[in-house]
Amino acid sequence: MKKYIICIACLLIASTMNAQTVNVHFKNGQTVRFNSSNVDFVDFSEKPADLTLTAGEIVDLGLSVYWASCNLGATKPEEYGNYYAWGETAPKDTYSQANYSYYDSDKASYIDIGSDISGTEYDAARVNLGGEWRMPTFDEMNELLLYCTWEWTQINSVNGYKVTGPNNNSIFLPASGYSGDFSHTKLYYWMSKSISVTHAYLLCLSSSSSLGFSNNYKWPGYSIRPVTPTTQTNSNRNVSVTQPEISRLEFPRVRAGNNFVIIHKVEKAPDPDDVNYSIEWDKEKKAQRWTCYQINKGYSGNSGRSDAWTEDPDIPSVYRLDESQSFYSGSGFTKGQIIPSADRQYSLSANRQTFYYSNIHPQYEAFNSQWNSNSGYSPWARLEDLVRTWTRRSSTDTLYVCKGGTIDSEENILMRIKNQLIVPKYFFVACLA
Repeated sequence: MKKYIICIACLLIASTMNAQTVNVHFKNGQTVRFNSSNVDFVDFSEKPADLTLTAGEIVDLGLSVYWASCNLGATKPEEYGNYYAWGETAPKDTYSQANYSYYDSDKASYIDIGSDISGTEYDAARVNLGGEWRMPTFDEMNELLLYCTWEWTQINSVNGYKVTGPNNNSIFLPASGYSGDFSHTKLYYWMSKSISVTHAYLLCLSSSSSLGFSNNYKWPGYSIRPVTPTTQTNSNRNVSVTQPEISRLEFPRVRAGNNFVIIHKVEKAPDPDDVNYSIEWDKEKKAQRWTCYQINKGYSGNSGRSDAWTEDPDIPSVYRLDESQSFYSGSGFTKGQIIPSADRQYSLSANRQTFYYSNIHPQYEAFNSQWNSNSGYSPWARLEDLVRTWTRRSSTDTLYVCKGGTIDSEENILMRIKNQLIVPKYFFVACLA
């Protein structure tokens, strides 16, 4: 009964306000203010069992994670908050290599606590805030740089960057400097990724410097801006500063490790980025994992088939097989293009790129291109023609295509020609309209 009385009292107070402010005070010191004219009603619900302390307001910037509105240890966006050595979870008065928790003075060496500490026992945001809060990863900080606009400004006479996301929401990163720096003209923010046992990545910016990353020893005290997962986190989203094209719709999730992405471009392509097509290459297996590309009526033309089979100039020779043509002679397999020549007829240079050996997998002729009087063209050729048929239905719609063969596990590899060139057991086509 007591709860209902409090609710009614709050409603009565709110109803008598005239252009006043409703203030909600949280235990962590945060205050959220509402214009009373925008408040419809106030009610109370049971406290959630998993309620945890939050680092101020959660801000949705339209990215893959939510960002805290203030630094770890701060209660307002313009406050500098606490400083932390990488991997330590509590602030301290002084920071040096000698008093760094993960430096062994006797052995004069650093202690390895992992290559990425986000969400671990070494993550100051996770330890101090609990719940899903954690330090931002390298990719998440990349995303903040790549997809947001940055404006050097002031809040309450504090210098810093206003960072505005794709949805026009913003956060403020104060120029908190580092522990012992009182000039407050630069930003230093830890990321969770280690570059070596001695160094870790951090965001390092000033009003006059270009946006970018740096790295330093792990013992200095820098700021941390926590992040937390969104309710709709896309774990397959690609983020890269060096190759922003990998965020395009035709790209599947890019792998790390032994794989790298090659983006083939040509001048005057019917694409704002001049992208012709892209591949992911496994430098250990010396084979492609997939080819992805866009197709619409703009890619049509009559350049003809170049048949200019050649090595991919963007793959270092150490990561590919020598004399690729020699593997096909007498093997019983044909050269199966992943992006077909017929899909790149808008220019001869674009067509020539489809004849790179990096865009090829060995295929049986009956599967690849052989004509059969009973069934017509082979399954792969029919699939290629079907995809082109879909793009002819509209002059504006674009089809996003990813194709390839299975090379990831031995059970999905048919054989290796001369014990080297992989022949996939299965092939796939994925389209997004």
